[in-house]
Amino acid sequence: MADRRTLIRRLSFDLTGLPPDPVEVAAFLADDAPDAWAKLVDRSLASPRYGERWGRHWMDVARYADTAGDNADYPIPEVRLYRDYIISAFNADKPYDEFVREQLAGDILAPKGPREKYAERVVATGFLALSRRYATGPFELWHLTLEDTIDTTGRALLGLTLRCARCHDHKFDPTTQKDYYALYSIFASTTFPYGGSEEFMSRDLERTGFVPLVPPAEAAPRWEAYRNDMKRREAEIAHAEKDGPLARRARALDQKIKDLRPRVEQTPGDAKGLKQWLGQLAKQQEAAQGELLSWVAPRRTELRKLRKPGRPPDLPACYGVSEGKPTQVAMQLKGDPGNPGPVVPRGVPRFLAGIAPPTFPNDTSGRLSLADWMTRPDHPLTARVLVNRIWQHLFGKGIVATPSNFGLRGEPPTHPELLDWLAHEFVARGWSVKSIVRLIALSQTYQLSSRTDSHDLAVDPANARLWRHDAHRLDAESLRDALLAVRALSRITSASRRSRFCRARRRFVGSASPRSGRWADDCR
Repeated sequence: MADRRTLIRRLSFDLTGLPPDPVEVAAFLADDAPDAWAKLVDRSLASPRYGERWGRHWMDVARYADTAGDNADYPIPEVRLYRDYIISAFNADKPYDEFVREQLAGDILAPKGPREKYAERVVATGFLALSRRYATGPFELWHLTLEDTIDTTGRALLGLTLRCARCHDHKFDPTTQKDYYALYSIFASTTFPYGGSEEFMSRDLERTGFVPLVPPAEAAPRWEAYRNDMKRREAEIAHAEKDGPLARRARALDQKIKDLRPRVEQTPGDAKGLKQWLGQLAKQQEAAQGELLSWVAPRRTELRKLRKPGRPPDLPACYGVSEGKPTQVAMQLKGDPGNPGPVVPRGVPRFLAGIAPPTFPNDTSGRLSLADWMTRPDHPLTARVLVNRIWQHLFGKGIVATPSNFGLRGEPPTHPELLDWLAHEFVARGWSVKSIVRLIALSQTYQLSSRTDSHDLAVDPANARLWRHDAHRLDAESLRDALLAVRALSRITSASRRSRFCRARRRFVGSASPRSGRWADDCR
């Protein structure tokens, strides 16, 4: 078994991504209670840093980014709400089945209540909204974006590589091209947001599809007031440019200039006075145009700022998805949208459908039916994929070494019975991620030393039988945060020592000493 100092360091980095606090290390080493390790595990799971650490694991799977991902990679500040949702979900130990259902269909679940969960459920659909964008214009090469949606959903939740079936039946797994377009129809019936791009935002093209964080009944009055305000501002600018006093004056002066020019041309000998008058009119006309532009320009700028977010300024919204027009798409032969084949109804991969395949109502996209099917207790993949990821993050490698590919080209599980048992426990414990993390952390296997035994090494050099705890490198984030934590601790320690030294020195020298001023400076 590993020594206690090793165990607390291992647990701290695994669960919080940070080195253990020296005070906590000393307390744990001095705690002889039989449940000292269990209490330490529980404290680590209760730390807010736990959600940040394990939320980052999920964000890696969900290909999280703060930008749109097209050629311009335009920033989308609202995406941070999805990041915060993930961290909060892990800290609160949100049941994983609910976590999956909200990310696939949170906008459909939100109106069903309760009201206090409305915002977080629509924010959760950022999982789908983050699908990769291509080119620069709004919704360009959209079939490739939906391919990314399907591929990420398959890898993250089912451990399946579905992208291969876009152009042909999967070469290795039993996923057909019809299965791919059955899922494609579900996401094609969904409205995705457009977050903007540098090229098109410069053309006053507003962002679209952002989902309000309040129910439609609360959002409708704000939308109406916003649209009316936009119309009023546009009409005000149009009136000023066409019929306002400055516009009329500029037109009148322009007309005078047009009328005067023929007279100047017809009387070249006596045109000096007319030319001076013409020059004065031109200056007056230019001044009138300048005044009009000075009045219009800031109002157009303000209008542009109000229009670009694509929503009222007092209506909070997120980068999520919403229900679109239910549709069934045609298969794209050889993956070419310009070469349509037979229409494919919405559905799930037939080899996974089971004896009770989901039904898809005609008036919805079908995302909720898909989410309900994925989170069935008897689903063969969803729970196994997640507990394998948990094992991977605690041991450095999963029971299935290819955590996003449980297919025939992925690695077979080293301990299939263990994977089955953990998945069963996961569902039986209410899909609680913290419960499985705690279960594994309390196991003897997790607490093994990383020391090498020559006999075991000769028999099992890859440690497939888990005769030791494999040492693995810190990831970049943990390494950086550890350096920052040590630096902060050293500053606190140095400041404490300096403070004690200064107090002692002042007592020794005394306030009347001519050196006290210099020591005070040193202390600062």
